[in-house]
Amino acid sequence: MDKIGFKNFRRYNELSPLSLGRLTLLSGGNNSGKSTLVKAAMLAINYLKTPTIDSNRLINMLHYRKFFFDINNVHVSSFIRGINNKCNPESDRILFSVELGGFSVSIEVKSSDNVTNSYGYVSSILIEDIERSIKYNFIFEGSSSMTIDFSKENEEENENDNNLEDISNEIAELEELTKSSKDFQIIADANDRLTTLRQRLRLIESMDGKDNKKYSFPLSLPSDNKNPYFVTNMMASFIGIANKTYNGDDNKNIDAYNNLSSREKDITLSVLSLVDAISSYKFEYIAAHAASQRSFYTIYDASDYTAQTVHGFFNSGVAKIDTDGCIKISANEKEEVSVPEKLMLKYMNLFDIGSGIRVKSINNESYTVDIIDDSLKMMPLADKGMGAIQLTILLLRIVLLLKKYEYTSHKPIILVEEPEQNLHPKTQSLLADFFYEISTAFKFQILVETHSEYLVRKMQVIFASQIKIENKSLEELNNLIKVYFFPENNTPYLMTFLNNGRFENTFDPGFFDEAGKWNRELNKLERL
Repeated sequence: MDKIGFKNFRRYNELSPLSLGRLTLLSGGNNSGKSTLVKAAMLAINYLKTPTIDSNRLINMLHYRKFFFDINNVHVSSFIRGINNKCNPESDRILFSVELGGFSVSIEVKSSDNVTNSYGYVSSILIEDIERSIKYNFIFEGSSSMTIDFSKENEEENENDNNLEDISNEIAELEELTKSSKDFQIIADANDRLTTLRQRLRLIESMDGKDNKKYSFPLSLPSDNKNPYFVTNMMASFIGIANKTYNGDDNKNIDAYNNLSSREKDITLSVLSLVDAISSYKFEYIAAHAASQRSFYTIYDASDYTAQTVHGFFNSGVAKIDTDGCIKISANEKEEVSVPEKLMLKYMNLFDIGSGIRVKSINNESYTVDIIDDSLKMMPLADKGMGAIQLTILLLRIVLLLKKYEYTSHKPIILVEEPEQNLHPKTQSLLADFFYEISTAFKFQILVETHSEYLVRKMQVIFASQIKIENKSLEELNNLIKVYFFPENNTPYLMTFLNNGRFENTFDPGFFDEAGKWNRELNKLERL
């Protein structure tokens, strides 16, 4: 995902779309809106993935307009809990804006008949194919309509349009010059310039006559359901119009039919590209969870995050299950280990957890987890500290994802909620190395919600070292790593990195300066 923004959602009247990096840290105070950004992203993508189904068409449209707020891990549950509390929920709308895979998509949502319902109704969808300069606008209310717009808006074409009169005037002057001049070289140069200007003029005129067009039609569902998603199926309905047999009495639409037919290939490519973009986006959510010191983890407790992580890891195929029903990953094993196993062992060592791990299945109903030390002795994970338990579960979850998406080109977006809980400052710093490696070496996009100044500070060091030692460019790294600060009562802003890893701007009071503030206060008291 490239950008996410919204209007009238949760605490924000408006949040202009924020650009996301491959690794994005969302820092700030409590209740500052970090999780709101994550919730908006998950809700918008969930709606775009609304599948096409075969059923009664009248029911279909109402079904497709439902925008659900009660999806897993979002915890919004209803329209009334989603809309900004300063808005009138009966009349105001929520707008979600995302940019993904070369497309900009805006989804406007209004309340259903009951604001406490788990869904609202989509009132409009605007899709812009940035590469092909095509806009699709679907209005589901009132005189419902669907519009396709081929207008080009890039700066060069706008400049051409604005200079149309200047070009015509220059052509007239040069034509007059070729008639009045007796200098053959001047005439030759003028004719060369005339050729260029006439070609440019014809190009602009052809764009005015063909590409810069907008066509509206009554809203209707396409007759076939070949596209997997509702939104792309609606886009594909313009292809159906392009292929429609022209009725000679329909004079007002002959221009639309002709132009849609001439752009059918572009529309088809546009549809396929958005299908691919939507298909490629999936979220894997690693929630902040209370570390559990249980000795057994049962597979039947769906609400136990730790148990479900252990169960998923055991069945992921990361390592072989031996005859005793155990998975053992250890640096002391003679067999060659896989890439996910190597990562597990590397960070178990760096996080000072142990030299390996054993997960044992008990009657396919529950599991025990033991940590292996350097002398091959085992200790139940439950006997480790809360920080070690939490880090082990984080590692199990990440390694599970590495294995799950090992052979797929489309990696999910990993959302991590406050991973620093229960952790020593040194270990919080190491999280920066961990997330940087996952995002760069394994090509996962990661969003981390964090209050940890240590994680952010270490990320600055990583940034500087990549420039000074690895010779990466400032622009490349500023696109790769992004840090946003969310003030408690203001708009989030990007912390822009400089070449030395420091930030161009500053955090609001209460984040980086908090420890220094109390140290200064202590110094004052010592002088009394």
